[in-house]
Amino acid sequence: MQKTPFLRSKKHLDFIKTGKCLICYNSPCDPAHLGFGIGGCGLKSDDCFVVPLCREHHTIQHNIGERPFWKKHFINPFLYAIQYCAMSPCEKIKENYKDCFQEKMPKRFTNAEK
Repeated sequence: MQKTPFLRSKKHLDFIKTGKCLICYNSPCDPAHLGFGIGGCGLKSDDCFVVPLCREHHTIQHNIGERPFWKKHFINPFLYAIQYCAMSPCEKIKENYKDCFQEKMPKRFTNAEK
């Protein structure tokens, strides 16, 4: 199966910046790419795998690592990324995010973690 090219959208990333931090609900936010198990080889994941985090929590996420960060806060970030894609003002994201998630999302996250 041939992988689709990376899905990129400045419009979607700008939309993510308007969201509230998933941890503290503050804004403004950075678009935090969910990279574990997706991008590979130091590449950023597709822009559909993005959630809003304030600068402080985005820095903490990078410092302690993505898996420990999300586990500490009992959050499955992929569930939020899907919701943001469905609401995105970018038609390219809206039209392609389901295929992108189906093809590229790590299987261990297809169901909410317990």
